[in-house]
Amino acid sequence: NRFYFTDLRDFEVAYDLYGYEYMTGVKTHKHGIIPLSLPPQREVPFTLSLALPETATTDYYLNFTVKTKQATLGLPAGHVIAKDQFHLPTHYFVPTLGSGDSRLNIENNENEVRVSNRAVTFVFNKQRGMVTSYQLDGLEYMADGFGLQPNFWRAPNDNDYGNGEPKRCQVWKEASRNFRVTDIQTRKDAQTVDVLVTYALPAGNQYKVTYKVEETGLLRVRAELTAAREGTPELPRIGMRFRAPQSMHLVEYLGRGPEENYIDRQYGTYVDLFRTTAEQLYYPYVRPQENGHHTDTRWLRLTDSDGRGLLVLTEDVFEFNVLRNAVEDFDGEETTSRPYQWKFFTKAEVANPSEEEARNVKPRQTHTDDIHPREFVEICLDHRMQGVGGYDSWGAWIDKRHLLPANKAYSWKFMIVPLNKH
Repeated sequence: NRFYFTDLRDFEVAYDLYGYEYMTGVKTHKHGIIPLSLPPQREVPFTLSLALPETATTDYYLNFTVKTKQATLGLPAGHVIAKDQFHLPTHYFVPTLGSGDSRLNIENNENEVRVSNRAVTFVFNKQRGMVTSYQLDGLEYMADGFGLQPNFWRAPNDNDYGNGEPKRCQVWKEASRNFRVTDIQTRKDAQTVDVLVTYALPAGNQYKVTYKVEETGLLRVRAELTAAREGTPELPRIGMRFRAPQSMHLVEYLGRGPEENYIDRQYGTYVDLFRTTAEQLYYPYVRPQENGHHTDTRWLRLTDSDGRGLLVLTEDVFEFNVLRNAVEDFDGEETTSRPYQWKFFTKAEVANPSEEEARNVKPRQTHTDDIHPREFVEICLDHRMQGVGGYDSWGAWIDKRHLLPANKAYSWKFMIVPLNKH
């Protein structure tokens, strides 16, 4: 990368090399100063020799920081004037849980597909179109039968209402709650069972999800979204969601943070190892809306106070929300007890309000006081969520680079490793 400065003799260029262990969260750190000196408006290449241990279990990130050596141009000494972060290529770590307890069995009837052995239970409900149970040694990871399921909708933010997205993209809200399963197949080999589920979506396309259940309890998920019919609006997000027990509210992740970030609002945050809670990840916007999202995530750990929970990881990166609320809690259209914000529009609308015309067009008069933590933790795992925009809140669209067009196919995968410490 290139940095341009008035005069590098007045600044100090430092590097920090961070390594992060997948399973343990152990963080290693190396620091150094790069000796550079050059006159204004010039550039200089430099080589940084760093020996990385040959391990497939560590992710490495290299941070550069440029600070003033002494007070200059109105800036105090030690003031950061430039920084950047680079992900160093490493081998992908494929986790293993060792040998399984016993061979997996399949029960496939009219209502469900059940995969189980003495330790593992995985249930896909055909009528509800979702995973309703995922257990290891009797510990249930899916709260109240609200397990893994397709998710293409986010609670509209102020910018979304300004450009008309809540009404324009209703087809994706519909796709996120009324599932129509058109095909279920199972495959079994020596140590795994595949459950292949095909959803027919209202936009004329399909969402194909494969669950690979290992006899150890490890769950591998692959999702493929085919291209929608011509003229279908952009997708708010592409992902899946589920709810975990309230006790699994402790969060640790390697990704951008600590504050929320989106694909068009992420470069002010660095990838780092963060420890927080589902409660702390909530951001109380005055009018409840999409909040608490995180991008460029390598792995995510959710546990209770005894260390029991789930580890989510992927070959690439994924995005997530972990909150003590459902997506619907932040979607004003789901809160019919509050009126629409008529006063923000024309006098004619205020004099003759039409509830039907306002539906999915105007935000409701919801407030932070309408949000109360639920007795579960909702996890949204996303391949991508579109940007949040922000050029203005009264018509401007999200930049095209940060939209998710519906006329193309998407595929992604992730793994869930059950953590069941005794």
